[in-house]
Amino acid sequence: MRLLAALLCSVLAACTSVVEAPPPPINAPEPAQVASWATKTAQEAKIPEPLEVSPAHEGHALSLGPWVVCLRSTAPDHPQRYAVFFRNNDRVGYRIAVMIDRCGEETYAPLPK
Repeated sequence: MRLLAALLCSVLAACTSVVEAPPPPINAPEPAQVASWATKTAQEAKIPEPLEVSPAHEGHALSLGPWVVCLRSTAPDHPQRYAVFFRNNDRVGYRIAVMIDRCGEETYAPLPK
C-alpha cells in the first residue's frame, strides 16, 4: 500500500507545472541617456557634427536590441544614417542603418547638448 502511495505521489509530482515569473519589461531609453550614448557613438564612429537623432522606436525582432534610435549628421558630405540599439538605458550596439531599422522613415531633431 505504501509503495502504491509513493508511486502515485511520484507520478503526480511529475505532472505538475512550474510557473515562471514573466521577464521584467524592457523600457525605452530616457532622452538624457539617448543624448549621452548618441554623442559617444558619434565619436566612436567618427560621425561629423551637427548631429540629429530620432525618437526611440521598437526594434525589429532581428535587431541588436529591443529599442532603436537613429542618428545622422547633417554635414553635406556624410549622408549615412546609423542605428543605435538600446535595452532600457544601456546601449547594446550600433551599426550603419539597414532597412529593418526604419531610419529612413524617422523624423529627426538636433541632438541635445
